[in-house]
Amino acid sequence: MKKLLIFGDSILKGITYVPELGGYHMLKGDRFLKLKEHGIEILNYSKMGSTVSKGLKAVKKYVTGNMDGTAVIIGYGGNDCNFDWKSVSDDPAAPHSPVIGSEEFSREYADCVDHCADHGATVYVTTMVPLDSPKFVDWICKGNDRGAILGWLGDVSMTRRWHEYYNNLVINAALQTRAGIIDVRTPFLLSHNFGELICADGIHPTEKGYRLVERAITDALIG
Repeated sequence: MKKLLIFGDSILKGITYVPELGGYHMLKGDRFLKLKEHGIEILNYSKMGSTVSKGLKAVKKYVTGNMDGTAVIIGYGGNDCNFDWKSVSDDPAAPHSPVIGSEEFSREYADCVDHCADHGATVYVTTMVPLDSPKFVDWICKGNDRGAILGWLGDVSMTRRWHEYYNNLVINAALQTRAGIIDVRTPFLLSHNFGELICADGIHPTEKGYRLVERAITDALIG
């Protein structure tokens, strides 16, 4: 492998939430140093807020020609499975759909993999970093009607179960297309210090959490 292309959302981009700085920021320092030490050129096309639909457009734009010797990592789902929480808060009795529905998500995820494979690239997909439900619910309820949102969810853990459902869709898409699976999820699930690995928004990894993500990706690519 001479080159690695990464397509994903803010997690593969390396975005974290820093309360002291009042918002979202890129991780400090260089990333994937071990990969670079192996002479691998890394092009990261991930973008905060991206869904698999936006990712498919990016994949078609940047994955062209003969990609032999190139690996591609694809990681979407967190934004796709999200809801318009203001709308849920305002009218919990109304029907509400995720940003990208499950059928469209599965289809376009497979399309991303197939496009890269058709150009000769070795394709991997990453599982989704697990959600911290209590933190996430507190986050989405800021400025909204907490009772309305919880009434619609049924319980706080519904956010975790829904997130897990989309993670299963990712795995199914990988199995369908025979893409490699990089499991960044399990190290979080096995941690006895999970609260230290996820930011206050319940979604983005902390610096410690990102170390787990980077280790999983590095180990999968070069051991």
